Amino acid sequence: MAEAHAAVAFTFTVSSEGLYIDINKQAWAAVLRSGLRAGKKRIARFKNSVYNQVYPFHPSSWFFFAFGIFAATYLGYDYKRSPIPYIEEALKRRVAYLSLYAGFTHYFHVPACLLFSLMLWFCGSFLNQLFLRLLLSYTGWMYKPRGQKSALVFIWMRLVRLAKSRHPRLYGYQYSLPSLPLPSLRATLDRYLLSVRHLLSVKEFEELTIESEVFRKGHGRKLQFFLWLKTWFTSNYVTDWWEDYVYLASRDPIMANSNFYGLEWKFTWPIHPTQAARAAMITHLLIKVRQQLVREEISPIEVNRLVPLCSWQYERLFNTTRIPCLVKDRLMHLSDSNHIAVYYRGRFYKCPLVVNGHRLSAAELE
Repeated sequence: MAEAHAAVAFTFTVSSEGLYIDINKQAWAAVLRSGLRAGKKRIARFKNSVYNQVYPFHPSSWFFFAFGIFAATYLGYDYKRSPIPYIEEALKRRVAYLSLYAGFTHYFHVPACLLFSLMLWFCGSFLNQLFLRLLLSYTGWMYKPRGQKSALVFIWMRLVRLAKSRHPRLYGYQYSLPSLPLPSLRATLDRYLLSVRHLLSVKEFEELTIESEVFRKGHGRKLQFFLWLKTWFTSNYVTDWWEDYVYLASRDPIMANSNFYGLEWKFTWPIHPTQAARAAMITHLLIKVRQQLVREEISPIEVNRLVPLCSWQYERLFNTTRIPCLVKDRLMHLSDSNHIAVYYRGRFYKCPLVVNGHRLSAAELE
């Protein structure tokens, strides 16, 4: 109870002598530091979100659009045929109290040009994303012999490099990646039969072939139609089912089958002599990786430095726990976390990572 009382930042008591107010300056300072830290993270997430929404465009490219619009209007371009006059009229209706200054039409012309350039900028970024998604939908390059490039693959590579921009953030490609293609029902059944061909006898394989043909003409068509509908509403029609029924519904131990781990002495002899020192160093390095993930400073994985892969799984690499349930577990993801759980000799301990706004070093963690 003493620790809980010390954590209270503001208390007051009413007695016969009057009102007594007690302000804990240290607690208030901790609250302010926590609020500032949370505010900085929200601002950083918002900036990264804007950057990812318009990638491959850069946010600074909007100034070029705005400069082009202003230059065209002030150099004599007849902007009456553009949406700028309609935007001006809409602004005048919205701010009717500025009608006293109707003679100064540039008061409305400037924001109208800015809004029009912003619209063009968003449309351009959206078209660029569609073009890049169309290019990344091509998979013929994977079936070419390594080191041999046909004219089609060479042109495709050049177009992809032109559509991309340099130094993408971790989630920069997420709005430009194509959806997982849905194979035809016949192709799925043929691949399944090919995978079990050498595991069955000749008679069993013939029976399975007949059953697959019956399935293709019957229930398979209906199920394929439902899958086709799902592809219109999700970018990957397999992810949620795989997560629910293969990962969360699995009853196998997750410590050795699913959880990731780190070893200090994989290639060299342990540098730190004690177990606590090794655990503190690994934790310190993992926290650095988490900071890079939050700031999106890690570059996305690209095949042959050209084709990007999906990065959404990094989102739940940290601050995520699996809540055990009877039939199927569930995941809980937190936006932020300032402690870790340490398992030692059959007990769990809560170890803080931040104390009074200061992130602990490896030596302090030890």
